[in-house]
Amino acid sequence: MSRRLILHIGNHKTGSTAVQKALYLNRDSLNAHGYELFYLSVDGIDREDGKPGLWIKPGKTLEQGSAIDARLAHEICQSDSNIIFSQENLSWIFTKSEIESFHRTLTRSFDDIQLIVYLRRQDQQAISHHQQAGRNYFMMASRFYGDQARSLPAYQPHLQLYLDYYRRISMWADVFGDKSVCIRIFDRTLLTNGDAVSDFFAAIGIPLDARQTIENKSKGFERTKVNHLMNQLRTPSRLRRYLNEYLDNTGKSMPSREEALAFYSHFRVSNRMLNERFEVTAKEYLFSDDFSMYAQDSQDIWSEQTANNALKNILNSFKAVPVLTDQDVELLRESAKELETIDAGLSKAFRNIIGES
Repeated sequence: MSRRLILHIGNHKTGSTAVQKALYLNRDSLNAHGYELFYLSVDGIDREDGKPGLWIKPGKTLEQGSAIDARLAHEICQSDSNIIFSQENLSWIFTKSEIESFHRTLTRSFDDIQLIVYLRRQDQQAISHHQQAGRNYFMMASRFYGDQARSLPAYQPHLQLYLDYYRRISMWADVFGDKSVCIRIFDRTLLTNGDAVSDFFAAIGIPLDARQTIENKSKGFERTKVNHLMNQLRTPSRLRRYLNEYLDNTGKSMPSREEALAFYSHFRVSNRMLNERFEVTAKEYLFSDDFSMYAQDSQDIWSEQTANNALKNILNSFKAVPVLTDQDVELLRESAKELETIDAGLSKAFRNIIGES
């Protein structure tokens, strides 16, 4: 019996979270059309956000990218149905050998495999992805883009590994075949109904019955800047969450038009090559050349006023921190001493609180 597999392979910051949630909410509709959604995590948990987690493992170096857990293809093949698998972390696959191994196992069970990938113009992709990286210094995106407190990461050659779409998508096409690759442009003027969820369901030919609005978690100017600084300092997540409650989240951190154009210039040729191979759009360089969303001057640099406002907000957060009395300190010291032989970890934690670690 012919079986079909749809692989949604990215990019990040192109509506993947909303697509995955919509797929999860529309499981009955998928089943009625002969599909199952694979949303099992590597730890065996069915995730209600529709995102199959932890199957893609970061490599030791940026050049290695990520690796696909060898068990993933086998798990996908377990069902007798057609399968939909959506995981944007497949965008971190930078070596053809990983794709070939994945393909080799999948083709034992599926004779029709379609890849769907959403691409965003590189300046916009980098700004959004770099901002997301500010949430946690453990993220692959933080390692990849760095922790500079600017809206657009400084260009470095290794950025080509992700943002050279011709090279990266061609690896998948070389293995799965050009006709298996469906490239969609993440541009609201081109998406079905102006959003990625409607567009994805239109692309796979299944009606969209239910959907849930996903909150846009983009950060404002001050919060974006301070979170990148906290990444530099490796600020613990608990303290980061606390400080974010006090930081202003309005405004946007954006580069100048000249900076955005200079960054994008590193990828125009590869975009043209991709478009020549796959005939995605009528535009020579694949994407719109409209850069009017950027101001003439950078909108991501501290001024005296914005820096002072950020400092005031951080200082205001200290007002809510309870101050230990001498009695509190003595109690914690005595408790730490008593816990030394019972729970060394808790004893150390108490000493850390009073600065005696």
